[in-house]
Amino acid sequence: MKNAHIFSLILFTLSSQAFAQENPDQCYDEDRIFKHCQIDQSRLFDDAMARAKKQNKKLILVVGYDKCPWSRAIMNMFQYSSASDAFNTLYNFRTIAYTGGLNDFLTYLTKRTEFKNAEEFGFPYLIMVDPKTGKTATSKTGNLENNYEIDGVSWSGHSLEKVTAALLHMEAEIVKK
Repeated sequence: MKNAHIFSLILFTLSSQAFAQENPDQCYDEDRIFKHCQIDQSRLFDDAMARAKKQNKKLILVVGYDKCPWSRAIMNMFQYSSASDAFNTLYNFRTIAYTGGLNDFLTYLTKRTEFKNAEEFGFPYLIMVDPKTGKTATSKTGNLENNYEIDGVSWSGHSLEKVTAALLHMEAEIVKK
């Protein structure tokens, strides 16, 4: 009887894996920073805009994707670094996943704000939005990267000082518009 249960369990596991492979539309998002599975990025943006407006904060959209170590690194900086409390006091953050529908989202963003998708960008890409006025400022992040050494180990990531300066520059751009 015990063998029958084990056999049933193995058969169930194999059939579940086969089902998942047969259904490429299935998507697993739970442990991802940049959610993209059947999620309307426009709805995420609208919710984040409403929250930022209510809290009287600027909204920082971080456009990226989970398989990009730089995208994950900058979000980790905003969420878990020594400066995360300061960042989160000043700004609300929303990740926007790079998916096949990114152009649709950017078109939507252009209609809802003063965003102009005028330049090519890499990932991650920062878009600051003033939820009261719809004014935007953008920043590529390649120039914010920094190589450093901790305990004899070389690391690559974003410089806290450069990211902070970029956010301040973006705020000044919005005020200037």
